[in-house]
Amino acid sequence: MNDKILYIDDEFFNLQGFKALFGNMFEVYTALSTQQADVILKENTIKVILSDQKMHDETGLEYFKRIRPVFPDLIFMIVTGYADMELVIEAINSGLVYQFVTKPWNKNDLQQTIQQAVSIHNLRVQNQFLITKLEEKNAELKKNYNELLKTTHALYESEAQFRQFFNKSTDAIFVANIETGRIVDANEKAAELMETSVDQIIGLNHFEIHPLAYQKLAVRLFKGRSQKIIQGIDVKSAENFLLSKSGKHIPVEINASLVSIKVEPHIMGMFRDISDRKKAENKLVESELKYRTAFRTSPDSILITSYSGEFIEVNDGFTLLTQYSTKDIYGKTVYDLKLWKNNQERKQFFELFQKNGSVSNFESSFLTKSGSYIHALVSAKPITLHNKTHILSIARDITDRKIMEEKIVSSEKLLNTVLESAPYLIVLLNEQDTIIKVNLKPKELIKNGLPFEYSNQIGYLINCTSFRDKVKSSSLPDKCKKCRITKIYKETFKTGVDILKREIDMVVFENGKPKAKTFLVSSKLIHQNKQKYVLLTLDDITEQKMIEEALVVSKEQAIFNEKRFSLLSNLTFEGIILHQDMQIADVNKSMLRICGFRKKELLGFDLVTLLFPEQYHQMLRSKMGNINSAPFEALLVRKNGEELSVELENKMIHIRNRAIAALAVRDITERKATEKQLLKAIIKAEEDQKTKFAQELHDGLGPILSNVQMYFQWLAESDENRTFVLDKGLMSLKRAFNTLREISNNLSPHILHDFGLIKALERFVEQLPALATPQINIESLCETQRFEPNIEVTLYRVTTELINNSRKYGKAKQINIKITESIDYIFVDYTDNGVGFNVNEALENRNGHGLINMQNRIKTLNGEIIINSGLNKGIHVFIKAPK
Repeated sequence: MNDKILYIDDEFFNLQGFKALFGNMFEVYTALSTQQADVILKENTIKVILSDQKMHDETGLEYFKRIRPVFPDLIFMIVTGYADMELVIEAINSGLVYQFVTKPWNKNDLQQTIQQAVSIHNLRVQNQFLITKLEEKNAELKKNYNELLKTTHALYESEAQFRQFFNKSTDAIFVANIETGRIVDANEKAAELMETSVDQIIGLNHFEIHPLAYQKLAVRLFKGRSQKIIQGIDVKSAENFLLSKSGKHIPVEINASLVSIKVEPHIMGMFRDISDRKKAENKLVESELKYRTAFRTSPDSILITSYSGEFIEVNDGFTLLTQYSTKDIYGKTVYDLKLWKNNQERKQFFELFQKNGSVSNFESSFLTKSGSYIHALVSAKPITLHNKTHILSIARDITDRKIMEEKIVSSEKLLNTVLESAPYLIVLLNEQDTIIKVNLKPKELIKNGLPFEYSNQIGYLINCTSFRDKVKSSSLPDKCKKCRITKIYKETFKTGVDILKREIDMVVFENGKPKAKTFLVSSKLIHQNKQKYVLLTLDDITEQKMIEEALVVSKEQAIFNEKRFSLLSNLTFEGIILHQDMQIADVNKSMLRICGFRKKELLGFDLVTLLFPEQYHQMLRSKMGNINSAPFEALLVRKNGEELSVELENKMIHIRNRAIAALAVRDITERKATEKQLLKAIIKAEEDQKTKFAQELHDGLGPILSNVQMYFQWLAESDENRTFVLDKGLMSLKRAFNTLREISNNLSPHILHDFGLIKALERFVEQLPALATPQINIESLCETQRFEPNIEVTLYRVTTELINNSRKYGKAKQINIKITESIDYIFVDYTDNGVGFNVNEALENRNGHGLINMQNRIKTLNGEIIINSGLNKGIHVFIKAPK
């Protein structure tokens, strides 16, 4: 029959939930009020009461106080979610309440607590029964004692006779005046325990023989027992501590009785030393704690069952191994769970147990809750709990070991099977390069047409052309010395490192003709009987390679399509948002970095309203409603309120056969700033060019035309020097035309348009002043004669600016220009031996001799420019531009 417990709560659903959870473990009674609880208590033997603290009629603690005198053995527990902690703690400390349980409770913890409370109730009832019996015995003893006391008073009226009894007692005896509490006598045992003399004890107050912390208890016991003894009421023994002279606290059991000395009532206390008993009790508690700890924490599965197979207790190792919880096994047997995989093994196990009284390391298989099988070593022996004999079983999981053993057993069979059925060549070699085992049959070895005595060599097996040369010349050719197959297995022998699937190209004989073959070679080191071998596999993948090469384009495209989203999502700097009807389903790490939100702050929200300003909402919903639309720009609002310029592109992708929209978010803030800077640089370059053009017109062509005007004025005023004036005027006009041609050539050299980049650079160098110009070498290795006009113009401007900088600032004596090309790019390699400069400093200070303009010009071509220089190290500029 289950133990009866009562749960009081003024909420009906709480009562129903409690009864549903614990109804199969206990006989549960419920009450909506304390009045209903009173009725249930009168009609049933309840062991544990759980009550809600806050109820309509009275609190749980008030109710407990009210019924405690009527039901002293009941165990009280408070259940609440907002209890007065000070009141509850006081109630627990006072012994009124056994335990405080908070809502919501943990089922397993509460079940364990209730079971402990039931155990305590049973102990109380049993103790009360024993106390009653003890009181009956004490009453009987007291009766006998009183009679003995009368007899003793009559027999030992003399002091000598009483003293003989007094001193021979094995218990310490103290006699104290019942009125003053002063000790008037003590025996030698008392002096021995307190490590002093009887004389020093006499005169002390009764409580002074106890440690300070226990003196109040001594006073209370003395007063209470004195009154009861005078009234003839029997008193129970009590426990306290004696204080020895050295400071020891000696646990004692005290019995008191009334004695008369010189017709005055005194209390005689008999103090029995219970140190040994206390030590035994502590050891028992400690032993129980150690057992419980070992039981619970053991990695092995431990279970205690009755001889009929019913579960008594299991540890965590059992639940982990079998996947059954304590709830699953409650009230069931090992047979109910069908733990044994093989009933014959179960029968054999119990036969051994009955025959030998125990079982050690019995190997068997068991079935878990999920249906999987495990292998375990089981040991069992009898154990006594609560005066009943049960079976303690310990199971150690050896599933992994069994699997390994099975693998080891089958490894030889597997090797033979692999050797026989493998579609490729398998060779076992020793350290002397000799073949120990091969999966080719003798007839396959002979078909190569080579002498069979060479069949223990690799070259023989694969019909290598170099090996044929070796057979003919009876010497090892150079090709064999450098054979990559030999190198592979020798490397494995030397380093112990396995080599997997390395491709080897070589020439073999096939149908009497040499033929190129590709082998996939692997080598693995094997240790056996203290010897080292290499297992070498050679797979002819020549046809496979041809097929792979034929399919390489489609295969690469398939791989690209398969991995594209993963690369975009996890490796790209672009943010990726997966969304369904604008609801965010997932984002990548780059998106979190761009927007500043955490992932859980985004999932499930509308991406338009969460991440973009209101003025963009209508435009975004319109564009994103059109899947696979062209990229467009917008402003994104980060979590901190900062606005970023972004480029958005919405595409439809398929993940696990489900269509979902993917929004790519590119942070173009830096690009916008670069475009703005580039625009400013272009405008500045244009303005600088216009200024230079105006200055050349003003300083070059202007004075010449002024001279022409002056000469023609002279011609109009006088005819005397007509011929001289005309010559001067013609010369000035000629100079004006030349100057105009130079200005035009600087703006857009016609030779660049007519003959291309190389000729234009050569012409530019030829026109430089000879005295102020270093030696300039131009080398072109380009087969292409002409490039796109914008490429030629840009490279011409950058190269001529580099030449001018080397002349004006670099003080170079030699300049080398090398122009080359590839299928997709044109390259300019420019160096000089001038004084050089600090590139970073020049770029940061914005006085880098037009370096920023050069970079911007090359960027307009989607090209690259790398500038390297240093003080007294000249300059090296490398330019790469797409054709």
